[in-house]
Amino acid sequence: MASTSSFRASSSSSTPSIPRTTTYDVFLSFRGEDTRYNFTDHLYSALGRRGIRTFRDDRLRRGEAIAPELLKAIEESRSSVIVFSENYAHSRWCLDELVKIMECQKDLGHAVFPIFYHVDPSHVRKQEGSFGEAFAGYEENWKDKIPRWRTALTEAANLSGWHLLDDRYESNQIKEITNSIFRQLKCKRLDVGANLVGIDSHVKEMILRLHLESSDVRMVGIYGVGGIGKTTIAKVIYNELSCEFEYMSFLENIREGSNPQVLFHLQNQLLGDILEGEGSQNISSVAHRASMIKDILLSRRVFIVLDDVDDLSQLEYLLGHREWLGEGSRVIITTRNKHVLAVQEVDDLYEVEGLNFEEACELFSLYAFKQNLPKSDYRNLTCRVVGYCQGLPLALKVLGSLLCKKTIPQWEGELKKLDSEPKADIHKVLKRSYDGLDRIDKNIFLDLACFFKGEGRDFVLRILDGCDFPAETGISNLNDLCLITLPYNQICMHDLIQQMGWEIVRENFPVEPNKWSRLWDPCDFERALTADEGIKSVETMSLDLSKLKRVCSNSNVFAKMTKLRLLKVYSSSDIDSAHGDSDEDIEEVYDVVMKDASKMQLGQSFKFPSYELRYLRWDGYPLDSLPLNFDGGKLVELHLKCSNIKQLWQGHKDLERLKVIDLSYSRKLSQMSEFSSMPNLERLCLSGCVSLIDIHPSVGNMKKLTTLSLRSCNKLKNLPDSIGDLESLESLYLSNCSKFEKFPEKGGNMKSLTELDLKNTAIKDLPDSIGDLESLESLYLSNCSKFEKFPEKGGNMKSLTELDLKNTAIKDLPDSIGDLESLEILNLSDCAKFEKFPEKGGNMKSLKELDLQNTAIKDLPDSIGDLKSLKYLSLSDCSKFEKFPEKGGNMKRLLQLILSNTAIKDLPDSIGDLESLKYLYLSDCSKFEKFPEKGGNMKSLTELDLKNTAIKDLPDSIGDLESLEILNLSDCAKFEKFPEKGGNMKSLKELDLQNTAIKDLPDSIGDLESLKYLYLSDCSKFEKFPEKGGNMKSLLQLILSNTAIKDLPDSIGDLESLEYLHLSVCSKFEKFPEKGGNMKSLRELGLRNTAIKDLPDSIGDLESLEMLSLSNCPKFEVLPLSLKAIDAHLCTSKEDLSRLLWLCHRNWLKSTTEEFDRWQLSAFIPESSGIPEWITYQNLGSEVTEKLPINWCEDPDFPGFVLSCVYRPSCDYSSAYIFCHDFKCELNLHGNGFRFRDVCYHECWCDCHVNFKDSRDLVCVYWYPKTAIPEEDHHKYTHINASFKSDEVKIKKCGINVIFLGDQRNHMPMLEHPQNSGDNGSALQDANGNVHGANQDDEHYHIPLLDLLRNLSLGDNGSVVLEDTLGNRKRRRNDSLPDVVEEPLYKRLGGPHTEISL
Repeated sequence: MASTSSFRASSSSSTPSIPRTTTYDVFLSFRGEDTRYNFTDHLYSALGRRGIRTFRDDRLRRGEAIAPELLKAIEESRSSVIVFSENYAHSRWCLDELVKIMECQKDLGHAVFPIFYHVDPSHVRKQEGSFGEAFAGYEENWKDKIPRWRTALTEAANLSGWHLLDDRYESNQIKEITNSIFRQLKCKRLDVGANLVGIDSHVKEMILRLHLESSDVRMVGIYGVGGIGKTTIAKVIYNELSCEFEYMSFLENIREGSNPQVLFHLQNQLLGDILEGEGSQNISSVAHRASMIKDILLSRRVFIVLDDVDDLSQLEYLLGHREWLGEGSRVIITTRNKHVLAVQEVDDLYEVEGLNFEEACELFSLYAFKQNLPKSDYRNLTCRVVGYCQGLPLALKVLGSLLCKKTIPQWEGELKKLDSEPKADIHKVLKRSYDGLDRIDKNIFLDLACFFKGEGRDFVLRILDGCDFPAETGISNLNDLCLITLPYNQICMHDLIQQMGWEIVRENFPVEPNKWSRLWDPCDFERALTADEGIKSVETMSLDLSKLKRVCSNSNVFAKMTKLRLLKVYSSSDIDSAHGDSDEDIEEVYDVVMKDASKMQLGQSFKFPSYELRYLRWDGYPLDSLPLNFDGGKLVELHLKCSNIKQLWQGHKDLERLKVIDLSYSRKLSQMSEFSSMPNLERLCLSGCVSLIDIHPSVGNMKKLTTLSLRSCNKLKNLPDSIGDLESLESLYLSNCSKFEKFPEKGGNMKSLTELDLKNTAIKDLPDSIGDLESLESLYLSNCSKFEKFPEKGGNMKSLTELDLKNTAIKDLPDSIGDLESLEILNLSDCAKFEKFPEKGGNMKSLKELDLQNTAIKDLPDSIGDLKSLKYLSLSDCSKFEKFPEKGGNMKRLLQLILSNTAIKDLPDSIGDLESLKYLYLSDCSKFEKFPEKGGNMKSLTELDLKNTAIKDLPDSIGDLESLEILNLSDCAKFEKFPEKGGNMKSLKELDLQNTAIKDLPDSIGDLESLKYLYLSDCSKFEKFPEKGGNMKSLLQLILSNTAIKDLPDSIGDLESLEYLHLSVCSKFEKFPEKGGNMKSLRELGLRNTAIKDLPDSIGDLESLEMLSLSNCPKFEVLPLSLKAIDAHLCTSKEDLSRLLWLCHRNWLKSTTEEFDRWQLSAFIPESSGIPEWITYQNLGSEVTEKLPINWCEDPDFPGFVLSCVYRPSCDYSSAYIFCHDFKCELNLHGNGFRFRDVCYHECWCDCHVNFKDSRDLVCVYWYPKTAIPEEDHHKYTHINASFKSDEVKIKKCGINVIFLGDQRNHMPMLEHPQNSGDNGSALQDANGNVHGANQDDEHYHIPLLDLLRNLSLGDNGSVVLEDTLGNRKRRRNDSLPDVVEEPLYKRLGGPHTEISL
């Protein structure tokens, strides 16, 4: 028995880089007489089984010069394993080997793995014991070698290795050593290339599916479209698991294995991998090799990857069945054909989906820019490429490599080419799946790519079946091959696969679209029209009229299309998308459709061969009937929406295959042809046919009709009695037929009808036969203003689940309503005459939703409690409803009870029995005074709304509402005291006490551990926030605006989660607490219009504060660096305003040395307060462009820009309390064909305008740091542009200001000499045209500190740049400026002497 202990001495080896040329992975150095036939032999075999190429010297031929061969073998090995045994040092050859090994370690990065076989490592290191004895014998004859031998032994013994003892099995130890060497040498790692993006999640998912902890055999399939990364994922997994299996094999490109020679090679590779290279060259039969593979695999635990399988026959002689595999084996099969995996009965499937946008952008950037993000100038172009590739890694790599190092114009040229022709490298890979299809499936694929992409699966199956294709099988095959996907039963296809299909159609006649089998692009259609021979070969044509560039007036354009199967002439505006919208919206879409349709002008002589036609859609068809030669014998669907059709055709047509007719919004259609010629019609849509007067009685002959839509047929008054013969009809739509008055008596014969829509018709009643509709599930009668009485026999509709009687003239319901045993939804809302719910209504055992809002109902019968399934009950706006029934508490499943704006005064105690109730709404119940004591029993209640009631207090039992999350008591003018036990509501998240008479809160409020939102605004008597309020650790928002509060307790600083604190309009609030700075999460602080005089220095500790709203310019010395927006609307002092903005600016300068948002800070100030001199407006209007100074990007004194505008809010706004100014500010730098763009959106919430009758101009200022612009692109830009946009305000002026740092000794800006300065360069002109120079009063040099934000433009408005004699712009330094500063600038600003530290 042997034991191994792994140890690390004072020095260690690391895994080397691979030598340039290696013959062996491991060189074995050992003392033959000690270990040749035992340990070393077993180790050699184990290394070989792991595929580790190992050299041992006893394989050399006799008579060969051993020493030179040994030296060469060591040099050609990646590593050495040294077996130090008892007599190792007694061999000079071993010691010479060791010296050479250690030299290679130093010079070649050769890895060394020492094994101490039953010897003490210290004896080797110090040459003691048997090693000392050996050296004693060398002293006499080998003195010149001894130093090198000793050094080599010491160095080797100091390396990490294994110490074998006698207390463990040697076989286990050898396995440990072998696995360790395998891991460190990575002998079988496959090359997966660089730039692996998004791979980790795939590998993780696959490892989970492999269930490595199980001893069962497991096979997992990876499938997906070509180029999606299946092989790469499999290789990474193979490398990850390389140390977990003793026998491994990765067989690539098995797709080619259909060739016997290739299959022979694959079998030999598999055998070679498993048998450590011994192979089986003497076996020539593929079948015999398969049998050998089976025998070998069965006795081993193997990991095999079979890559790119596309046919089961390829697996037959490689893997066979799972019974071939030994216990614990794992197999991964990658394929494009999911069907192969299903037949192989793999244990799990993994579909590889494309990269998400961020991953795709990163992968593309690594190839295009050699970095993981796109360059700023190329961002928009990058987005276009990434969008084009749709997450396909192959395409991202190919296009990234193609576009690398190219200019923007070259990019645009390449992208334009891609629109018409895919890259060959991508096309070739994707087309391999297409090439494996049979002829029929190829045709189906091309139909999908050129005509059906994005359509519903059932629709496509119907049409392709009509084309005599085996559609179900074909769609399934394409889905298995990942050429299409079927999410939500829709035909979807990757854009690059679709483009591959287009290229296949074009490939034989790339510039002759008239010879293509399919047309889909309007440009190609227009080119095809110019061909003299006409368009003869086309089978499918999809023509988007909105993209047609010129009017087509050739009536014979379709004359030669004898092969045409599918024709779609359509508008991009689909009238169906406007269904349910207002009449105006429908009219707008209709106009667009008709405008597009006008591009296709046809004469009365128009003809086209329709013998092969299966599908015809023509939006806005211009003629009043189909052409005389129209056949339609094979037609499956006919869609002529918004057409000018008056009558479909003349004479008799054989339309036996026709299943769908859609003539919706054909406003001239006055009658339908006789229906007997279309016995298989399933769907007839005539919605919006406003001239249609009646339906032909032959409609009853259509025994297979399932859907009949007659919506908005305004002249239709009735239906023929034959409608009752439609035995298959499931849906009948008559909504918005404003003159439809009577439903036919025989309509009750439609035994399959499930949905009847009569909304907004003139119907007055329903016949008794309605009760015979045994399958009816939904009946809609809403907005039928003349409908007064529901039929007594209506109770016979046993399948009815939804009955909508909203806004009808109904007064009551018959007792038979209780017989509707399946009814789940009953809507009687807005039935102004409905007064009494029937007693027997309680029999509706399935009723879940009862809506009685805004009716004349006064009470509910006791039987309401029998509605055991009821979940939703609404009585809101029932002004006469006064009392909730005592037995209402029996509705054990009721979730939502809405009693808002009723006359209810109280609730019965039984309300506490509503054990499932989650939502109780009593808002605006002006007579409701008292919440019941037993209301606390509603253990499931999560929301209680008592807003604007007459309630004065709450019972102590309110604290028992253990699930309550929202309690609304706002506008309860009489509510004065929150109950002490209210603190027991441990789940409460939102408490709204706005505009109540409450004076204070109990200390127990601090026990609301889940409270996030506390609203007390407009509580005019509220004076003191409780000390224990600081215990609410979850509180996010505290709104105390317009209260009588004077101060806040120090415990406010304990609100560690608070993000919003509003104290605006608290006229008595004078002091912000010193410990308020402890609120580390606070993002927004509102202090406008308070009595506060100053803020403590701790305000600067609010490290998360982003928005600060101020009033009366309070004095303070610091601002948080995190501040992003400051609202100073109510500031009135120009000096204080300048000082305030300077503090903002100073902090911004500091932030540019740290991480920050691109738009670091914005400020809103009133222009009427006096604009600081540094804001110099460049332009009237909303946009300004200026030229950048020379070398602006290299100037260390230039940290960024200020963008500013003057705006005036509109006086036309609805809210008298809050007004929001929405801004979009866009910054553009451009020049030399490059562009940088950034956009900021910001909102300023302000109510200052309600205090003034006139609208006042305001100023917004944005700071933008230079460091937000990618540094490598700085030199490219020559101009800067700023623009402001807003829908709510009018932009009057805007400007760009450049920031230059000031003289920090004197705390003032560098003064810049303008272009029009005097000879000595000492004059300076401000924005108002006033000239300041060296001979002026000193005070002229002390322009306000914020003048350090200077103007960019040249001329008379205070320029900051100069032109040299060559016309180049550059900044003037301040070395010629006078150094006369008598008064420190901070005194002029009324502020402290503060050093600026950048």
